[in-house]
This record gives sequence, structure tokens and C-alpha cells, in this order.
Amino acid sequence: MSATAARTTRMFAFMNRSRLELVIAGAEKAGTSSLKSYIGQHPEICTHSQTEMMYFADSEEHRRGRERAWSRYFGGCADDAVLVAKNVSILHGRLAAVRLHAHNPLTEIVTVLRNPVDRAYSAYWHSRRMGWETISSFERALAAEAKRLTEREGNAERFAYVARGRYAPQVERLQQLFGVERVHVILLEDLQEDAAAVCRRLFEILGVASDFVPGTSSRLNESAAPRSVPVARIVGTRNPLSRVAKRLLPASARDRVRAGVARLNERPWRPPPMSERTRARLIDEFASDNDRLEQLIHRSLAHWSQ
Repeated sequence: MSATAARTTRMFAFMNRSRLELVIAGAEKAGTSSLKSYIGQHPEICTHSQTEMMYFADSEEHRRGRERAWSRYFGGCADDAVLVAKNVSILHGRLAAVRLHAHNPLTEIVTVLRNPVDRAYSAYWHSRRMGWETISSFERALAAEAKRLTEREGNAERFAYVARGRYAPQVERLQQLFGVERVHVILLEDLQEDAAAVCRRLFEILGVASDFVPGTSSRLNESAAPRSVPVARIVGTRNPLSRVAKRLLPASARDRVRAGVARLNERPWRPPPMSERTRARLIDEFASDNDRLEQLIHRSLAHWSQ
């Protein structure tokens, strides 16, 4: 066998055993990190240690190819493991979803949806935590959202606090792309009330042993505040220092360093309560979209309006 033929054979084998079977596609700030941690405990399942698998959402990473990305995210997985990934951009980003569909149109998609009012507020404080958000008032950030998204400066989607909570068109897009039967919608309340039952349902969908009971007492990615905003910005954004690190360190090492620095730079913290006036306004703003979502997922969401 020629060197070229051998290389092609190895590549085919690599791709064939590297198909993603299930992807947690969002929503942001809705318990997706915890869910990934729970189902990743199953002995037949392998997932990535990074918070997000960026291959489908990051054009630069996607251009480098699947083999390089799989080495980064799934390098330690057994050949027969069921691969599970998480990226919240797949729910709200059409291009990421299309790329995933091209990878495997039979992928099972899981979305965890949270009351969009609470999700918006949590996302705002997460942006503050990461050093992305410089507007010091949630209300003023909401007022600036439309302009930010129109101008599309930098990573404007980070500030889509309301837009990302309009779930109906996002869920419908995934249903049209992958089929209604492969888009599994979970509410954050389901995860909070009986996470083990949620995991059991997903194990059944994947065809792995459904009697495995993962530990579900921990909650990941809970609220925190940066000890140093400049350090948070260095860790959370692309900058000259990150470009230097990119030249000096492999991706897996950069992931570990970034995660370690982020942990050291955080302190436990709870945001103040949302203004009742702001909450009432947002409930009205999301009302029609929530009505449409109820029709798509065949569940009442009346409690989101309380």
C-alpha cells in the first residue's frame, strides 16, 4: 500500500469512529454545562473537558479541519466511545448548525431552555464576569442591544440578551434541519427537579445502558465575579497575548491554562435582584415568542410569565 493510500485509510477510519452522536446545542446560561458533566460520567460516553467545543462555531478552527479538532477535544476517547459535545452557538447560530448537519445529519440535538427573562439577566452578568460587557446597567445594556447587533462590532452576539431568548425560531430552525424527532427540548426546571431522569432519557436515546445513575448534585458555571476585570478580558478575548500563546502552546495546553487562570480570577458572587419593572417589560416582550414555542414543543410555559 502506498503512503498516500495508507494515509487515506487512516483518515477514513478516524472520521468513521469520530462521529458526534449527541450535541447539547444551548441555550446559554440554562444548565448546559451541568448536563454535559452529568451525561459525560457514563462509561460508554466520552465528552470534552473544555466548556464549549468550538469546531462548528469558530470558522478559523473549522478551516483547520476535523482531525485537528477531534484531537483537541476527543483525543483521550476510546475508539468505541459514544461522542457527546456541547456548543450553545448551535441553537442561535445558523452556520454552526449547518456545519454540524454536514458532519452528521443524524446527530441527536438537545436544547435546555430557561425562562428567557432570567436567562437574559444571567447572560448579562456572565458578560460582566468575563470582562466583555462594559455597560454597568442591565437596563442600559438592553437599550443598546439593537444598535450593537446592527453594527456587529466585534463579538456583538455576546450582547444579544433578548435576541438569544427568542427560542421559537431557533428551535424551529433546528427541527427543520435535523427533524423534529431528533431535537429534544428540555426545560431548566426539568433538570432542577430530576436531573437523573433527564440523563436516563438521553441514555436511552443514545442506546447506552440506561440504568447508569450519574452524580447530579453539582452545579457548574454558577454565578461569579472577576477579581480583576483586566485579567478576565485577557482570558476571555483574543488579544496579542493569546496570539503569542497560540504560537508557543498546543491547543490543549492553552485550554488548561485559560481555564486555570479563569478559576483563580473568580470569586463567589450573586447578582442583585432584577428590577420588577424591567422584569414585567421583558415578560411582555417575550410573550408572543413563548406562545409560539409552546406550539413547537407541546408544553405549557405559562409559569414563565409569572
